[in-house]
Amino acid sequence: MYASVKSLSDDKTEMSKINGIEQGIGALFAIVSPAVAGFILTFISVRIFSWVEIVCESIVILLVFRLNFERFDTKNEEESVSVEKISYKRVLQLLNKKYIVMIIVSIMIVLNFLLGSINVGIPFILNKNYQGNTVILGIVQFSFPLGIILSSLLVQKLPKFQLFKLLKISYFSCAFVIFSFGIVLSFLIGSIVFTVVVLSVLMLFMGLGLGFSRVPMMTFAQNNIPENIQGRAFSIIDTSAQILSPLGLMFYGVLFDNFSGGWIYLFSSFLMFGVLIVGFWFVDRADKENYIY
Repeated sequence: MYASVKSLSDDKTEMSKINGIEQGIGALFAIVSPAVAGFILTFISVRIFSWVEIVCESIVILLVFRLNFERFDTKNEEESVSVEKISYKRVLQLLNKKYIVMIIVSIMIVLNFLLGSINVGIPFILNKNYQGNTVILGIVQFSFPLGIILSSLLVQKLPKFQLFKLLKISYFSCAFVIFSFGIVLSFLIGSIVFTVVVLSVLMLFMGLGLGFSRVPMMTFAQNNIPENIQGRAFSIIDTSAQILSPLGLMFYGVLFDNFSGGWIYLFSSFLMFGVLIVGFWFVDRADKENYIY
C-alpha cells in the first residue's frame, strides 16, 4: 500500500490524506473486528468461522490482484524495467544515502520494540491486580486504536508544522506517556476507577502520538525514497519492524515476570528519551536541502 501511494498522487496533501485513511481504517477494524468475531462465534463453530475467514481472505487477495495503477503510474518504462535488476543490497545502499529518512525510520522501529511494554504489560498488570476483569482491560485497550482514528482525522486539519518539529512532539509525547504509565502503576493502582480512567487517557494519548507521527513520516518517506525501489524499501522497513515486535514481546514478557511494572515503564521511558535525543541530534545536524517536505 505504502509503495503504491505515489502512483495515486504526487500531491503531498493528497498523499497525506491517503495515508491517513489507510491508518484510520486499520485502527477502526482493530476496534470493530473483535466485537464482530465474538458476536459471530456465538452462532457458528470455530471450524466454520475459519472457513469463512479463508473465503474472505481469498476474496481480498483477488481484489488486490485486480487493482490497476497503470494510468496513475509516474515511472517511465526504463525505470520499470531497471527495478527488476535492483537487489536488496543495492536498495540498502540507496537508502543509506537518504540519511534523515533512515534515522526517522530507525526511531519508529525502536519505538515499535518499546511498545512491547504496553502490549505485554497492560494486560499482565490489569489481570494480576483485578482478577482477570476483561471489561477493565477492554476499556483501556479500546482507547489506543481510538486515538489512532482521531489522529488520522485531525492530522489533516493541523496547521503546517515543520515536519521534524511535529515528529519530535509526537515521539516525545509517546515517551512521556510510557513514563506516566510507570508513575500510575507505581502509586495509583489502589483506586480502580481512577486507575482505569487514567490508563485509558494515557492509551488514548499514545494512539494520538503514534498516529500524528506516522502519517507525515510515511508521506515524507514516500516523497524521498526513489519510486522504483519503494516496494523493496518498505518491505525492508516493515520486516525490520515485524522482527522487533515479537522480540519486544518476549523481552518484556521476561521483565514483567521478574520485576515491578512501574520500574519497567520508567526504564523504558528513559531508554526511549535517550534514543530520541540521540536520533534527533543527528537529524538536526544533517543536511536537509536535498529532501522533499
